Amino acid sequence: MDSLKTLKVLGVAGSILIFLGVIPYFSDIFNSIGGILFFIAIYKTGKILRDKSIFHKFFTGFIIEISGIFFGVAIVLIFFPKFFEFKSYISAIIGFLIIYPFIIIGSSFYKKSFVLIALHTNNKFFKLAGSFMFWGAVGIIFFGLGLILIYAGWFILIKAFLSLPNKIRREESGRADTNIAVNT
Repeated sequence: MDSLKTLKVLGVAGSILIFLGVIPYFSDIFNSIGGILFFIAIYKTGKILRDKSIFHKFFTGFIIEISGIFFGVAIVLIFFPKFFEFKSYISAIIGFLIIYPFIIIGSSFYKKSFVLIALHTNNKFFKLAGSFMFWGAVGIIFFGLGLILIYAGWFILIKAFLSLPNKIRREESGRADTNIAVNT
């Protein structure tokens, strides 16, 4: 049986590594390992809380974002092959405008996943982190200022996972068996 103690370690470690992913030269390693640990933490959260939609919403958001990035890059490479010569700012702007809606939609699914965790655990930090990440994704268009909100969201997720108890009573997790409408 998965324990919340293991979940806390995975969630905190994954969040910290992703948060530290801005460090030059180590960003790929930190983001990759942190992402894997965080995915496992979200999966285990859904399993412990008996709500598969927690992971499904998070995974859906991830697939939407990755698909958007691949689609945007493919469009830019096909129609603007001089993109990598750094002479064409127009192609970079077009690529961003293609990818941007996918990032917002994906972030909305992350937010829904975090809201479900907040409802099941009565931990407001998950909902707050989801809101920061969503509005950060929306705010990226403002000269990247939304990135500050996204990183604040990751920091709040560290606090959210640290705030989880080491054990959960079954009557608390019983709420996971009911269908909860998430209006976000």
